[in-house]
Amino acid sequence: LNIPGVELGLPVPTSKDREDLKVIHQAGFDWIAASFISSAADVKKLRAYCERLGVHVPIISKIENAAAVEHLREIVAASDGVMVARGDLGVEMELERIPTLQRNVIHLARELGKVTLVATQMLETMMENPFPTRAEVTDVSTASLSRVDSLMLSGETAAGKYPVETVAMMDRIIRAAERNLEEDIVSVVHDESIAMTCEAGLYLSLTAGAKALITISTHGSTPRILSSYRGNIPIVVACTRPAIYHRATLYYSVYPLLIEPVREPETVFRKIENELKSRKMVLKGDVVVFVFGFPIHGKNRTNTIRRWEVS
Repeated sequence: LNIPGVELGLPVPTSKDREDLKVIHQAGFDWIAASFISSAADVKKLRAYCERLGVHVPIISKIENAAAVEHLREIVAASDGVMVARGDLGVEMELERIPTLQRNVIHLARELGKVTLVATQMLETMMENPFPTRAEVTDVSTASLSRVDSLMLSGETAAGKYPVETVAMMDRIIRAAERNLEEDIVSVVHDESIAMTCEAGLYLSLTAGAKALITISTHGSTPRILSSYRGNIPIVVACTRPAIYHRATLYYSVYPLLIEPVREPETVFRKIENELKSRKMVLKGDVVVFVFGFPIHGKNRTNTIRRWEVS
């Protein structure tokens, strides 16, 4: 329900949200996208309710009303990610403000190291036609150049005539845009102590001309932090838990692999090397950089960087 300029004061979570969260808990969802978040207090209420249910899933706040724009920084800080939901936002706000608001959300989320998504009418024309307009191509490219984690299709793939062609077109536009990125690393300040190791590993990867930066993740903190720097390099994440594997697919430039827990670093490195060679991501003689915790599989223990030449 949209009433522009009116704060409806709906409870968070609503009764419908409570029912949905029970389904989410049973089904094992990877993320929660929360609609019509108006303040950090809304995020905290939702998170507290999830904790009571035993739902430990990161929360993406959808920025789609005037109150969210007014309280943007506190919402981004309290959330695990944010979505620029341009459909309802375009009803609540003047249309000419949407591009600037989108830029502001993306920049703030990048500054705070949070996941960012852009959604609604990305390639709307392709619901009925096999090709997008030039304006839509520019829209997708502009968002890609802003290094968002994800661009979201909705009606184009849910109800459109050309869902496969739409995905292929978006993929082409994103890849073309990412070949023209200018910065190597976005500056982000993290509270976690492992962030310094992550950032150092990224810089070493870029200066060494590495084909990939590889990390081993048991709890998910390292891929989240590495991705937040938006480096122009594939980040391969060897995950030991399916939940972390699925969650990592949303992160910027992350390629997750699912592996069995192994305590010996050399064994893990060889397994990952062979997997990357089979996917043709690396060749003999290529350099990759490992960022990991030693001993392996500890929580918040990322403390080691290693340069590795593919055999």
